[in-house]
Amino acid sequence: MASLSGATIATTFKSLLKLAGNTDDLAAGGSTAIQVMTGDGENTPIYLNTDRVGIGTATPQYDLQVSNTTTGQLALTRVDDAMNADVDIGEIYFGASGTSPDPRAVAKITATTAEAWGSGGSDNGADLEFYTCDAGTNTLDLRMIIQDNGKVGIGTASPGYNLVVEDTTANSGGTLALTCSETTVVDTNVIGRLMFRGRDTDTYTTGAKITAIADETWGVLGSDDDDAPTQLRFFTQSNGNGDALSSPRMTIDSDGKVGIGTADPSSTVEIEATAGNADLTVVGTDGSQARFNLWADDGDDATDGWQFHASTNGDLYINKSTGNLASSSGLGTFGDTIMTLDANGNNVGIGETSPDALLQIAQIATDDDPILKFVSADVSHGMTDLTEADVYGEFQKAGGDSGGLLINGYRDTAGSATSAMVLTAYLGEAGITTKSAVGYGITRVRSYIKSSGSGTNPGADQNLLSIESASNVRFIFDQEGEMHSDEVIGVGNDWDEWSDLQMASDLSRLPKAKFNEMMKYSAKDFEKAGLLTLSVDEEGNQHAFIRHKAMLMFAMCCFGETYNRISALEEHNKLLEEKLLNNKLLN
Repeated sequence: MASLSGATIATTFKSLLKLAGNTDDLAAGGSTAIQVMTGDGENTPIYLNTDRVGIGTATPQYDLQVSNTTTGQLALTRVDDAMNADVDIGEIYFGASGTSPDPRAVAKITATTAEAWGSGGSDNGADLEFYTCDAGTNTLDLRMIIQDNGKVGIGTASPGYNLVVEDTTANSGGTLALTCSETTVVDTNVIGRLMFRGRDTDTYTTGAKITAIADETWGVLGSDDDDAPTQLRFFTQSNGNGDALSSPRMTIDSDGKVGIGTADPSSTVEIEATAGNADLTVVGTDGSQARFNLWADDGDDATDGWQFHASTNGDLYINKSTGNLASSSGLGTFGDTIMTLDANGNNVGIGETSPDALLQIAQIATDDDPILKFVSADVSHGMTDLTEADVYGEFQKAGGDSGGLLINGYRDTAGSATSAMVLTAYLGEAGITTKSAVGYGITRVRSYIKSSGSGTNPGADQNLLSIESASNVRFIFDQEGEMHSDEVIGVGNDWDEWSDLQMASDLSRLPKAKFNEMMKYSAKDFEKAGLLTLSVDEEGNQHAFIRHKAMLMFAMCCFGETYNRISALEEHNKLLEEKLLNNKLLN
């Protein structure tokens, strides 16, 4: 090994460093490395050749190479008896020589104290900072920091977590990319994976992972970048119940469908239990409701939403939106409650927030449209102009502000002759009613007059029940227990004797002496006698309602009068027979 002597190349040793004599001049590009020796002629581990420095090696392969029989070490230290916080300890610069500034620094790594250092080698917290220059500038900006506590910040000098990636660009965010090296990505290729691992003694095991997998073969990269179908799969390990990392707990496929418990969802959200029940639970915080909103978009974002929410008292409400999806709240506003499920009484309210019956329907709309319809999918008829041709029954408000209830039944002309509405009551044999149980029957119809409080009986001249044919009233049952039937007649029309006897009623106030006179009379006479009630409908037709109780009394009167007359005739005939017999005996 050649050596030089007498030339001072450094003063970092206690004695001058000299070069021993060497026949190969370094400037002339000698290939043999020169070993640096101390002034006392002792060898050092430093070797020099034309353009490289080796420490611990005579054949450096890089500009500066540190070698050791164990581990090569390079130390940057600061000589300072009082190391305060935020003091640079050492820096490594990357740059180029040439134009000013010289050398031109484009990147650096700096070690900085994170705290004031204590004596004796304790309290030596330090951060490691990485800087680079933006294109077109010569300013070194901090890009990454490794803090004394091991937390890593990219784009931030104060990471609050083990790894924080921050982008200060407006409307942007920190980005962490996991890529694969496949030149052609095909179905089921793994694109990237995040592993969550823990250690049991000295062995690491995986507790959860998130995997990105190609959903189909990707298009040509660079020319068809949006053709990259990928799904995300989420895995968690079981609690000692076998390896659960082979099947995902949740999947988001390339169409945006979410599968929980299934890797192949067929709808926007599909929940499939691998064991037991499949549950979906929404819990509100203390004093707050639990809500579930559904929105459909037909292009105008208006009144397309429904909200299901459980109140703090345990009731469930269904509301229709009154605002739109683009409102300030982001979910629109919701108006009247459409349906309520009462937790206390197990009642259901439609249009009613506090139902006090098992089913209570309150019409929200101001019109008198039907509030309850019965629809069959296999019945069609032309008997009604309702939109649905297969409605066979409905409950409807009678009309006006006073309310009332209409019950309509519909049946087409097909099939055998039958009824459009049938009311049938069945009563067990043990519950058979008798005349002694006044007011009770297998079928009961009640009529009340009610202004406030409990209902009262109608007045003596008021009707309880009417039966109509189309728009014409045919039968009336009144408060006095009488039934009245109708006959369409012309004004002033006379009835014959048979009609008189069959349809007249209650002639108890008519003297028997007038019987002969009343065998022929008009409808006005019947009305005057209390036998009929006359009315005129909207089309001008006159209707007479027969009082059947009066008809029965009149029939009894007729039978009594007829009996009396027959008895008188029989007595008269008997007298004639006796007279004839006496005359015959006398002759």
